[in-house]
Amino acid sequence: MQLTLLRHAKSSWQGNKRDHERPLNARGRRDAPIMAQRLKDRNYVPDKLYFSSAKRTHETATIFADILGMETSNSLVSVDSLYLASVESLFATIAEAIQHNVAHLMVVGHNPGLEDLAISLDPASPEHLPTCAICHYQLTKPMDARLVFVDYPKLAISHQ
Repeated sequence: MQLTLLRHAKSSWQGNKRDHERPLNARGRRDAPIMAQRLKDRNYVPDKLYFSSAKRTHETATIFADILGMETSNSLVSVDSLYLASVESLFATIAEAIQHNVAHLMVVGHNPGLEDLAISLDPASPEHLPTCAICHYQLTKPMDARLVFVDYPKLAISHQ
């Protein structure tokens, strides 16, 4: 199984919105398509894209699905438990996808849970995931993974 972790794109703190309702800001709307294209250029298109119920993750997921050419009605899944999820909750979500034979899962979520999960999967993972960062893994067995690549908007050159 392949697993792609994606921290949501940069969100707005303007207005009196609850954290759950914060939309992407201009930088987030700029960075998300760039990062989605980088993933597409690597030919890593997920079968399923799970995202937390927060507005900013939904917007990020929708941008990625559009650029990756994913069928949104069947491939995008809002998962309430991914909102500010713990490592345990993230592992449970991934385990469920494994049970459903998902070959490539993308999870769009939040820090610190994604950072903690990344390190749990492979200690070679970065300790900090900036907004719109991607970590791609090859799972060798359930919850045992090898980091394949990391990419984020401020990397001048995308490496594999």
